[in-house]
Amino acid sequence: MHEPVILADAVRRITKDAGGALEIYIVLDADRAQLALQAAEGEDLAVQLHQGVQDVRRSVAAAPRRLPIRCVGCTRLLKKSTYAVVVAAGAGPVIKDGVVLAFCTRCATTTSQVRVHAVIALKGLWPNAQRTTVS
Repeated sequence: MHEPVILADAVRRITKDAGGALEIYIVLDADRAQLALQAAEGEDLAVQLHQGVQDVRRSVAAAPRRLPIRCVGCTRLLKKSTYAVVVAAGAGPVIKDGVVLAFCTRCATTTSQVRVHAVIALKGLWPNAQRTTVS
């Protein structure tokens, strides 16, 4: 189990480590099987992203009723729906720190739709961030 991280601290670390440049990774629900295969083959980035997605799925499943995990876009409960996971991390070959967002299929079903929602949400966290690439 990971130690809880204060969001502001994570944002500061990512900004410092990457000079404000963000890498945005999008994993649609339909992409999870392929990501798991790539992780099993030992691809470093795939291993990290797969672990992040699995952590999110466990957190959503284990969230208590009084404090459910909701879609960042519309606040819909994620427990019984499919959703995309977005990892925003400092640009670089390895994810050192990251912020994870989840968007339900009511808000977005394609990578480009998720990207739009993610950029809007991330601008609130990093008003001066520079987006490098989108996967």
